[in-house]
Amino acid sequence: MQKQIFVLVLGSAVLLLTGLGCQTEDKRTNPAPTSGDKQSILGLVYQQQAAEYRALCLQSYNLAKRRVEESIRIKKSKELPLAVVTDLDETALDNSPYDVYLYQHDSTYSAASWKQWCDASVADSIPGSVSFFNYVNCRKIDIFYVSNRAIEVLDTTINNMRKLGFPQLDKSHFYFRTAESSKEKRRQEIAKTHKIIVLLGDNLIDLDARFDKLSTSERRKQTDSLKTQWGDRYIVFPNAVYGDWENALYYDYQREHAGERLSQVLKDSIRLSLLHGY
Repeated sequence: MQKQIFVLVLGSAVLLLTGLGCQTEDKRTNPAPTSGDKQSILGLVYQQQAAEYRALCLQSYNLAKRRVEESIRIKKSKELPLAVVTDLDETALDNSPYDVYLYQHDSTYSAASWKQWCDASVADSIPGSVSFFNYVNCRKIDIFYVSNRAIEVLDTTINNMRKLGFPQLDKSHFYFRTAESSKEKRRQEIAKTHKIIVLLGDNLIDLDARFDKLSTSERRKQTDSLKTQWGDRYIVFPNAVYGDWENALYYDYQREHAGERLSQVLKDSIRLSLLHGY
């Protein structure tokens, strides 16, 4: 063990000295990010470059389409109109360039930078999303976009989606965040007038209120209890960059240290403490 630590320290020293000796003018004026979350980089590369990521998204939309087809087949004449409820970010819209921008500019999320990104209306679509929602539209089924984006960026979000070819973009089909982040009340409002046949999201709170504000272990138990719903009523999309799955990692610590700010160093320490080796 001592030998491994010595090798790591020696290697780090060599890399540091090499870096200092080779530092260029560009490096001094554009330093490598330090406050950004370096651990998100692999997730961003995965989202932007991996064929497996595209395959998972297409697979999710294929499952959703089958659910829609089956619901149409068994629909009874006196039932409420059918509806699809979907999240937007990392389910229909790809925001990975925003996260890359934050890393490149040595920054982290802020309300101001997020609004600037939304107002630019340049997000791309998630693979398979535009095709799926246009299929749903052609089958005369209502789509409700339930997002925790703030109402202030509704117009620019609609503009972004219009450029990408999404259907049903009148404001009555959008349920953006107002007072609370939980989407349950908004889903309940839709359920008063429609039969929700499928819910789509990259975060489990997009799908079911039972996942609101739970620890990692509690989320896993709830996931297992709903095992027959995945790929049927609930369609989950991959997101390895951010989400309540990460917030849940810090839940126990924050419960014991109420009010304490979580620095990036502390987050990294908590993450590492949760890993299991052999």
